[in-house]
Amino acid sequence: MPCSVKLNLGCSYFLMPGWVNVDYRSLPGVDVVTDLEKTPWPWKDNSVDAVYASHTLEHLADPLAAMLEIHRILKPGGTVRIFVPHASGVMACSIFHKHPFAMQWFQDLSECPHLQNGMGLMFPNSKFRLGVGYHRHKMPWHIRLWERYWNKTFLRQRRWETLGIIHPAEIEWTATKT
Repeated sequence: MPCSVKLNLGCSYFLMPGWVNVDYRSLPGVDVVTDLEKTPWPWKDNSVDAVYASHTLEHLADPLAAMLEIHRILKPGGTVRIFVPHASGVMACSIFHKHPFAMQWFQDLSECPHLQNGMGLMFPNSKFRLGVGYHRHKMPWHIRLWERYWNKTFLRQRRWETLGIIHPAEIEWTATKT
């Protein structure tokens, strides 16, 4: 049985055992040093089982090019899980961030006909989760309850995104390549 290839993109010091930890810097524990701004990435088509990228895409000048690369290297049935700061959150304003994100950006990957590669939509079965903070276990119970309520349905998530009462701090997006 062949080994599964799982990539932790833009890992920095946050290493994941059993995953190929990828960063642009040669840090302790980094398995592959590569510049994600330059395509094609060093993996073959349909060769990766899973991709994890936590707070990486916002640092790239062309995050759509990165998503096209993720789609290219993922095997059919492969999963992708991405965390980015929400455009309305404070972290989105960092001078190190090159691109803001809202749910619409990821929804376009699922529904936009212009992103079809002759094989259908890129990620037609994606899921969202909006978060109010990066350390959920330390948040007060009423904030965790708010988060749980608004993440029940996509329509509630869209309402939360536009309400402006408690700004979502991050977006978690998961999808499977068909």
